[in-house]
Amino acid sequence: MIKNCAMLEYKDFLVVGHPRGGTTYSSKLFKTFGFDVGHEKVNASGTASWCFGSPQGWNFWTDKMKRDQYYFKWIFLNVRHPLSVITSLVTEHAKNQESLKLVSQWTGHTFNNTDPIALATERYLFWDNYLWETNNIDFWFRVENDQKKLYDYLKFLGYEPFYHLGEGKINEHVVPRNINTRPKVNDNLTLEDIPVKLRGAVENKISYYGYSLEY
Repeated sequence: MIKNCAMLEYKDFLVVGHPRGGTTYSSKLFKTFGFDVGHEKVNASGTASWCFGSPQGWNFWTDKMKRDQYYFKWIFLNVRHPLSVITSLVTEHAKNQESLKLVSQWTGHTFNNTDPIALATERYLFWDNYLWETNNIDFWFRVENDQKKLYDYLKFLGYEPFYHLGEGKINEHVVPRNINTRPKVNDNLTLEDIPVKLRGAVENKISYYGYSLEY
């Protein structure tokens, strides 16, 4: 049942993405530009939460707020190199599969792969397609190098983002999400590591989001 919009709390921004895909960084980036976007918490301007990628989702680890309690004026998708996300998911699944179970619970999807890389790849591809199918995404940006692109889009929407050194300094001074700031358990996977039956779909995602296939 669709809730009456008058019952919903209005917020400006929802940023969705993948687990280990940059929503923490996106929250910090929005705050850098003057907007109180929480990470897996709903703050004054909204939230960056992979959990809210599903209409049935809720912030499982933090404030327990549910996606269907809010109306978000704008929905953004942050993206990270697909092979980086898949690599991180392999590591996460080795520790626990709590988030994987949540995806199944919220979507009804059953994951059939047991091989770690195949499972992580299946999850990435399924969730990425699901995000586009179930959200009216207004804008997407890469967490690695699209900081100025996001800033300019916020201006296009009529907002007044702010950067204390001036917008001309954004690409020079706003630190991109750098996976090297996190301790590495293993090196990033390459396309050759991806199961052949899934490799073509991963290649398509890499190309669509403007990344190099030579990774």
